[in-house]
Amino acid sequence: MTTLASRRLPGSVLAIAIVAITLIGCATSTGTPGPTTGDLPATATPVTVNIDDLLADVAAADGTTVTVQAFLLITGDSAQICGIVLESFPPQCGGPTIRVLGEVPADVVDSLDRTDDPTLAQARWGWVDITGTVDATGADGTPSITVDSISIAER
Repeated sequence: MTTLASRRLPGSVLAIAIVAITLIGCATSTGTPGPTTGDLPATATPVTVNIDDLLADVAAADGTTVTVQAFLLITGDSAQICGIVLESFPPQCGGPTIRVLGEVPADVVDSLDRTDDPTLAQARWGWVDITGTVDATGADGTPSITVDSISIAER
């Protein structure tokens, strides 16, 4: 008679069992580390995320209130945050962006860098800490974040 203790499990079964036990342990953990964008709960309590992670999988953050430090670029009446900043003057976002909806307070706008030369595209830019609710598809299919609060980032 073969007992369970003396029988060897195939490597793949053992690996699956280890992963399952690890996932169960993580799911019941009471630790304080915040989630990544891959497991953000839909909540009104802000979750701090990295801009690169948010841009890489904005769909995972849909409906979630997040706090993120990002580069803000305002041109005309349009504002966006981006992870990649092109070194032009005025700067431009490179790669994916998230449109910023809602009010950016005047004190924040006044603290941003800006173009003064009327022959250049008029823009304001700088690093900000922004808290808001993410809409992965936005009204026109473009991801957006609706501002709850925004301030100049300490970098």
